[in-house]
Amino acid sequence: MDATSLAGGFLLVGVTSVLSQTLFTRELVNIFYGSEIALGFILAGWLIFTALGSYIGRRFKGELFFASQIGMGVVLPLEYLFIRNLRTIVHVPLGMIFPLEVIALLSFVALAPIAVLNGMLFVNACDLYEKIRKSAVKGITSVYVIDAIGDMTGGLLYGYLFVRIFSLPTLFIFMGANIISATYLRFKRWRFIGYIIIAAVPIAFKLEKPIMRMAYPDYKVVDYGHSIYHDIVLTRQMGLNTVFVNGGIAFSYPLEEVTELQTYFPLVETPQVDHIAIVTDNPQIIETALKFNPDTVYWLMLDKQYLRFVVRNLHPNVIGDRRVKIMIGDQRLKLKRWEGPLLDAVLLDVGDPLSALSNRFYTVEFFNEIAHILKPTGVLFLKMGSDPTYFSYALLAYNGSVYRSLKSVFHTVTVIPGETLFLIASKDGSYHSLVPETLEMRCYKAGVMPSYFRAGYLYGMLLPERIRYVRSKLESYRGKLNHDFYPVAAYYHLIHRSYYFAGYLGKLFWWLQNIPMWLSIALWVAIIIAVVGLSRRYIRKRVLEIGMIGFAAMGVNVLLLTGFQIIYGYLYHYLGILSGIFMLGLTIGAIRGARKGNLKSIEAGILGFMFILCGILWLTRTYTWWLVMHCFPMLNFVMGYFVGCAFPIAVRSLVTHGVAGKYAASILYTADLVGSFIGAIFVPFIFMPLYGVFATLIFMGIPFVVLLIL
Repeated sequence: MDATSLAGGFLLVGVTSVLSQTLFTRELVNIFYGSEIALGFILAGWLIFTALGSYIGRRFKGELFFASQIGMGVVLPLEYLFIRNLRTIVHVPLGMIFPLEVIALLSFVALAPIAVLNGMLFVNACDLYEKIRKSAVKGITSVYVIDAIGDMTGGLLYGYLFVRIFSLPTLFIFMGANIISATYLRFKRWRFIGYIIIAAVPIAFKLEKPIMRMAYPDYKVVDYGHSIYHDIVLTRQMGLNTVFVNGGIAFSYPLEEVTELQTYFPLVETPQVDHIAIVTDNPQIIETALKFNPDTVYWLMLDKQYLRFVVRNLHPNVIGDRRVKIMIGDQRLKLKRWEGPLLDAVLLDVGDPLSALSNRFYTVEFFNEIAHILKPTGVLFLKMGSDPTYFSYALLAYNGSVYRSLKSVFHTVTVIPGETLFLIASKDGSYHSLVPETLEMRCYKAGVMPSYFRAGYLYGMLLPERIRYVRSKLESYRGKLNHDFYPVAAYYHLIHRSYYFAGYLGKLFWWLQNIPMWLSIALWVAIIIAVVGLSRRYIRKRVLEIGMIGFAAMGVNVLLLTGFQIIYGYLYHYLGILSGIFMLGLTIGAIRGARKGNLKSIEAGILGFMFILCGILWLTRTYTWWLVMHCFPMLNFVMGYFVGCAFPIAVRSLVTHGVAGKYAASILYTADLVGSFIGAIFVPFIFMPLYGVFATLIFMGIPFVVLLIL
């Protein structure tokens, strides 16, 4: 066994690790409907079980590496099948949001096998390389650099190539490659199995549809599609087509009643409807808006592949209509850069703010952007889940934060209560009316013959006492407004939903948001000082410093990923690329750290970096395209460089103080992952939703201030 062969095998392990992590993260986030808290649980699960694998791995000889690599290959498709059928296994129907406790548990269970193997492989490789290089420091540093190069390669391969094809064929490729690699040096007679699996990749493409049907047990799957943004499934039952996007119901077609109400209400509240912009995935809303005979309807949608899927299966009448202009790309960015005429109406059909991605259509910043492209009598329409008869604290905070944010920009906000709350906002509300006869008459004047939007039907929705009750509740809200970098509406929505399941985490989050920021900072400082005070011995101090750097790295990554999603839009096809750039910085940093450096200078550099990051995030609020697309990868690179420098410096410090190389690699790698695990818990769950992005950087900087002082 030579160093080159082992390096090739571990390079493949690194590629497989990041690619599978990114792929499984995307699948799980889709199942959990995309909230940052779900993403935090997923990352935390990966990190803590990788740390466990690292801790376990030091108890075994390095030769276990090859068996573990085969195990990693075998586990890949099995975990994929488990994740794809997670809802069926735990009996949670499509469209239902998981309780927070269940999200945490399932994230940990789903990722445990491959994460444990990944951690064991790192320590086993360190043991083998130490024997080959005849030096603990050189061997461990070499493994760390090879792992980083593999991680970087895996991230870039996913972002540029594998995100565009189905998941199962990708996993077959890497399952076969890992078995071939492991049997190249050990178990040679079983190498043919790897070649058979590689040859079976075309079969994996054909298995995608049966696997998809297993995930929709109560539906007849008619067609499915895949793009860098979406997994799309069309089901048909009793003449009703239902389109699922990433596991959630996008719309049912045809469904005239719901579509008519959410389209007619805003269009009769403005005196003219010449130019309309609609953000929706549902072609029936476009068809309904065309009944008012506007000059132009701008249909804003994210994904060209999704449009082709809808046209192929549903054959909507709007395609080919000269009045409809389809605009493909991030809808928020299209509206911000609007170059068309001033609009009479903007209709939003984007669902509740489940994550930072959808939350950015409910923020003060977005409402200001819309106000600049509307005519004085133009209207903005949005909808959200509510209750017309009872407001819990969480529901009031959720609805109230959006209502007050809207009211801070628009002079008039008309409230239409229901299980779905309709809000219609305009700068000049003189044309607004909630009189059923008036609304029906305006339809007739526009040449529209409604089926459901009639006075008799509207009386039940527009009861004056119900409108007064809901409006008074919304007006009573005096809490935080919803901002891009302070997404309180998404946080309140999550708490509100968690109350349906009587979960404890939702109640904990609600209790935490009542703690003043100064008290939280004081408690955080006290905790950090206590931890540092208990780690005065040399080895403990080095381990703690690596843990703190891991905490900062994960926190910065979560902030950058969230900020990128808020500013740029859909994230997950860039997730691998951003991870790859982070690993590039880590590789260069590890090479630099292997030669010279000290942890104090790195800690000071990270602290300064956080101040710079705060300023850059402030500048990016202007949504300058160049700044976002170039700065965020560079920031990821810089943070990776700091982390890469620290690890070999800490290894050298421990080895020179008599710690065995394999043990040093294990405890430092475990500390790095445990610190990252704490960052994955605290940043998306507590700091960011409670105090916003900029205050989160203060909390993340406090440990380094304490380390530098003490």
